[in-house]
Amino acid sequence: MKRYIPTLAVLALVAFTGYHSIYFRKLSTMKSAQTGSFDAESFAELLWSGPVAAAADSAISLGRLIDETTLAGPAALDRYAHALAIGNHRYAMICAKGMVKAHDEAEIILTVPHADSSIDIRVALEYVYGNAIRDASAAVEVKDFPNSSDLSAIAEALNRIVRSRVVAAFKKDNPVGQRLEVTGAVELHRAHIRWQGLEIHPVRITRK
Repeated sequence: MKRYIPTLAVLALVAFTGYHSIYFRKLSTMKSAQTGSFDAESFAELLWSGPVAAAADSAISLGRLIDETTLAGPAALDRYAHALAIGNHRYAMICAKGMVKAHDEAEIILTVPHADSSIDIRVALEYVYGNAIRDASAAVEVKDFPNSSDLSAIAEALNRIVRSRVVAAFKKDNPVGQRLEVTGAVELHRAHIRWQGLEIHPVRITRK
């Protein structure tokens, strides 16, 4: 039986490599098409069902991120957050569970218990813009996109997906008093980390 183990390992590696080579070949085709413009919408769809979904599945809880940052300082962000540009701004995919304290069409105020207290975070419903979701998911790298406008188009396309599929149902609904689990992207400044009032751009919202 032992002599079959190396063979099985090789087959697994070949399957894994083959899947990812096909996946990235699809992305490369969209990035380097010789005719027509860059198809940001289709590219964002692949990212949404691939790297973004994977990042959401493995998102760190807000409480754990607070605790680890308290112990290790900004260095903790280097383990859980990402950024395409050099600087102090980092983007992390987090999950948080709490009670809806307030709501309007622009945002949900979610009270999240932590230690002996609680933190109010803002779940964006209307103003889902910027590059937080793109960067928090570590879905793309600058070197793959010489044209910076393509990077911007990807971020905008991901945000449109969120506005149409994730938050639309919550804009007119009134979930005050309900318990929600929210997974999404947050922007953090390494030198000035502030948790109270933290804004999250959701990629998943689930009623509990």
